[in-house]
Amino acid sequence: MALGLLKTNDKTEELEDIADQYMQVLWSMGFLVDFLDHGFYWTFKVHDLMHDLAISMTKGESAFINFGSQKVDRKLRHFSHGDTELCGEEFLQLIVDNSRSVRSIVFPAAEKYRDAPVIGSFISKDISKFKYLRLLDLCDIHVQVLSDSISTLRHLRYLDLAWNDALKKILESICEIQKLQMLRLRGCSEIKNLPNNIRKMICLRYLEITTQEEFLPENGIGCLSSLQRLHVVGCKSLLSLCEGMQGLKSLRKLFLTRNPVISSLPDTIKYLKKLETLAIGSCPKINLKMELLEEDRELRLSLKKFIIVNLESLVDMPQLLLQASTDTLKYMQIEDCEKLEALPESLQNLTSLEKLEITRCYELSSLPEGIEHLTSLKELKITECPALIESCRNDELKIAHVPVVHLIDHDTSFYG
Repeated sequence: MALGLLKTNDKTEELEDIADQYMQVLWSMGFLVDFLDHGFYWTFKVHDLMHDLAISMTKGESAFINFGSQKVDRKLRHFSHGDTELCGEEFLQLIVDNSRSVRSIVFPAAEKYRDAPVIGSFISKDISKFKYLRLLDLCDIHVQVLSDSISTLRHLRYLDLAWNDALKKILESICEIQKLQMLRLRGCSEIKNLPNNIRKMICLRYLEITTQEEFLPENGIGCLSSLQRLHVVGCKSLLSLCEGMQGLKSLRKLFLTRNPVISSLPDTIKYLKKLETLAIGSCPKINLKMELLEEDRELRLSLKKFIIVNLESLVDMPQLLLQASTDTLKYMQIEDCEKLEALPESLQNLTSLEKLEITRCYELSSLPEGIEHLTSLKELKITECPALIESCRNDELKIAHVPVVHLIDHDTSFYG
């Protein structure tokens, strides 16, 4: 996306969907191997032969620098390297010499580079020379200050600052990169505040944040009307998301992970009409109770995947979100929710549900009445839930309509 390689003639089709289609085609053609769908993300590798072929075909525009004395004679567009012995100044001078043609730069992690101050100096002094740069990967570099110079990259689409735990502040000038589509601040645990003017980044489609703030300002992230995907990760002080979420009109995927004090979802989440995936994990204080009020009876949402993992305080499911997604919800995963004693009776209304996975929910003792009404259910997988597994084995008729059933305890498996 950052390099402008995704093409479509259909203006209503989202770039993220086109990218998914590309990946599926590459997989079907054998370009990608060990391809696994984890519910809300994929893992895969490029086939060795395909990798060699791709390297051969892109010699004219890409350089993977793997030794200090390597010379580059032509103007290249894409630079990366991974040699621990490569001198920082040599690599940086090499890409500076190609600055007008460079479109992407991928630096190695700090433990490989061994000289983060060199990169900090490069960003301050030289980055403004890269007038046409679209992708800059500074993941795990550990720079302490991100220079204002980065705001001069008017064509930058992708900026990765993830896991820079030495970075204490994101300067306001970053908000001047108007074409930026993807910004990763995940794992930047020392950042005290997000930029006040983040709302001006109107082209942002993908955002990952880690912050020390207790509350996200309503006139900040909540104003990003183009945002498709939001990750809120490792925010140790965050008490809640911003209430003004209705401004996220394009949001399709929301992930909340390792936020220890966040206790609930904002009521305005019900206005996210395009939300397709909601995944919440390792938020020990969160309870998702959201009652379906009379005024919300006609509410219709687009949720397709609902995933909750390791929620220690969870005792209730979000009735409002589930009931409003009865026509769309296809996948539900419930894992390591030790206090959850029962699934809601309204589960039987999820007539589009195709796959249900329940793992290590020890207090669950039975499936709700009406489970046989889930006529679209193709797969039911229950793992390490002793009471629930015993109940299903004693009443197989209840789940007899499901084509594939996995009841997995510690030692044995039952397949129906």
